[in-house]
Parts: sequence; C-alpha cells; structure tokens
Amino acid sequence: MKLTKKEINQISEFYNLGDIKNIKTVSGGWVNHNFSFITSKGSFIIRVLGKKLNKWKKDQLNFEFKILKHLENNNFPYKIPLPLQNIKGKNVLKIKDKAIWAYKKINGKIIENTTNLQLKEMAIALATYHKHIKNFKLTSKVERDTIKGLKTRFVSMGKIKPKNKLDRLMLENLELIQNLLKKVEDKKFAQHMLPIHYDFHNKNVLYSKNKLTGILDFENVRIAPRIRDIAYLIKTTVSYGKNKFSKRMNFIIDEYEKVTPLTIKEKKDIIFILARDACIMFDFFYPKKEKTFKIVPEGDYLCFKWTIDVAKEINSVFNNITQN
Repeated sequence: MKLTKKEINQISEFYNLGDIKNIKTVSGGWVNHNFSFITSKGSFIIRVLGKKLNKWKKDQLNFEFKILKHLENNNFPYKIPLPLQNIKGKNVLKIKDKAIWAYKKINGKIIENTTNLQLKEMAIALATYHKHIKNFKLTSKVERDTIKGLKTRFVSMGKIKPKNKLDRLMLENLELIQNLLKKVEDKKFAQHMLPIHYDFHNKNVLYSKNKLTGILDFENVRIAPRIRDIAYLIKTTVSYGKNKFSKRMNFIIDEYEKVTPLTIKEKKDIIFILARDACIMFDFFYPKKEKTFKIVPEGDYLCFKWTIDVAKEINSVFNNITQN
C-alpha cells in the first residue's frame, strides 16, 4: 500500500505533525500497513488499518485505546503506542476508505533470536503488564474464543479429499488435534480474567541492548485468563527437542512469578490452555469452504505447520505426565 501526497498532507495536518522530512514503509505488518513519518516535530508511526472499520473493529479499537490509556494513567514502566488526537479531538482519521491512527515512534530494537536473558525480560514485562492491567474494569468476563463446535468441525475435516499440501498436512495430524481436544473439552479456564495482550512475542517488543523498553501492537487485546498470554509467549518462543519445550515453559513461568505469583491451578492449567489454543489455531489456520487453495500461500502453510509442531510438543508433555 502507498499513501498519496494528498493523503500524507492530510495526515500531517490533522495530527499536527509538522513539516514532513521523510516517509518510509515499515515492514512486518500482518494485517495493517505502517509508515514511519519523520517530521520537524519528531518521528511518528502512522497505521492504516488493513480491515474495514465496521462496528466490531470500532469497538475493538476503542477497547485497545482504553487499555493503553489505563496503562499510561497507572505509570506503566514500558513505552507503549499511545494514540495521538487529531485536530478534531479524535484518535482515528478517515480518508475515503482508509482508517488511520498515529502514535509517537518508540525507540528500540526488535531482536529476532532472543537469548535467555532477553526471554527473561519478556516474561518479566508480561507479568508487569498483567499486574498493571488487573484493576481494569471489565464489562464482561466471557472469552471471545471457545472450542464450541470444534469436535463437529474436525469430523467434517476428516472427510475432506486432499487437493493440496495443506489438506494432506491437516489429514496427517487431525487425530493428534482431536486427541488434544478430548483432554480439554471439559476444562474451564476462568481464573484471573483480564485484558490479555495476546500477541506478546519477540517482534512486538523493543530492546535497548538487553533491556526491554517498549511493547507494541495491542490490537488483539481480549478478555481471557492471564495464563493464555503466558501460553502464547511459550509457543512463540518454542524450543523443539527432547524436554526442551518443558524447560522453556518452566523457565518462562519461573521468571513470570518473580513479578507476580500464579496459583497452583494456573500453573497446572498452562499445558491444557496450550492444548486448547492448538485446537483453536488448527481450525483458524485451515481454510473454510469459501477459501480453498489450488496453490497454497507459503505463509498460510507455515502458520498451520507451526501450530502442528507446537501441538506435537504439547502432546509429548502430556505423554511424559502420564508416564510419570
């Protein structure tokens, strides 16, 4: 996506950014389009939403902004993308079919391959986020994502005749996912519900040397048990091989608890919520009837394969628990 000169001038005027000196596209966005504006007043990130601004998206965006404001008001020690107000007193600017918001650029570096020291920083930052957001007033304590209907969906998937490598990968691993679903279908995870980040991984945190200084991309915030955030961090920093997954999981839990303790039940439930999320993601990344592929996009295939690889590690942990 590109911004026209007219759109650039409108954005600069509405957010009072000053004279434009340089504009660059920021790579890495999965859904949204981000641009770096360097102006006479500093450096800013302009986000153009990749999804239509319907009622659901408006509500989600307002929720995201409330979370960010709450963190700011509660002296959150990490830098966060606080939305700027435009000259009309609004956070979001609409230019034709584009919905745009802006924030002051946060200095720091993204580190692709994290060391244990940097991973420790991530676990501590996540626990600190949970500590600062736990008093946020919830209007609902119901999770958006559930496993309702997955059993039926998986039965239907088992009847599919393979047309491509994604179909074959699904069929080869469907039994594994169905077995994980059996382990979690009757479990409840309603303890310590709060607005989780749900996208807390190494590409959404910024470092100054080995010190984590900023947290980005709160657009997936949702009401859920806090251990779902911990589970997400575990699976996005997954370490494969004999006992490596368990060691990584225990390392993250131990570092998290140096900031805020988990209950015994929460610690036991982390492997189960990992299993539940594997089932949800297996369904999410496999295309529905209206989206079938003759040639499978590599990104879709890799996301689906990652979900399966993590599911295999989760299953290994369950096997070890049974044997012990």
